[in-house]
Amino acid sequence: MGKRIYEKLVVAQGHAERLGNAIRSSADYYNKFLGTIEGKGGVFSYGRQLGELAHSDGELVEIDKLQLNVREMESLEWSQPGLALAANAEESDEAE
Repeated sequence: MGKRIYEKLVVAQGHAERLGNAIRSSADYYNKFLGTIEGKGGVFSYGRQLGELAHSDGELVEIDKLQLNVREMESLEWSQPGLALAANAEESDEAE
């Protein structure tokens, strides 16, 4: 029973690491997207100029950058790459 729980923890550790990387990557691309759209020389800037030329009453508003405050994994167990190795070693010991 303990071995199965430990193996599940190893799998969960891998999922958590990949999920964290995906969240960081998504936030990075979101901020890059906003950088392209906003600010001087951005799409909104040119859109406003185009709106002035077309005498439009609609206004393009700027979107605030997303600031993520993702909690970092603090437990030492998350950063131990040997979890899978330890699980395999335990399995080998039981087989003998």
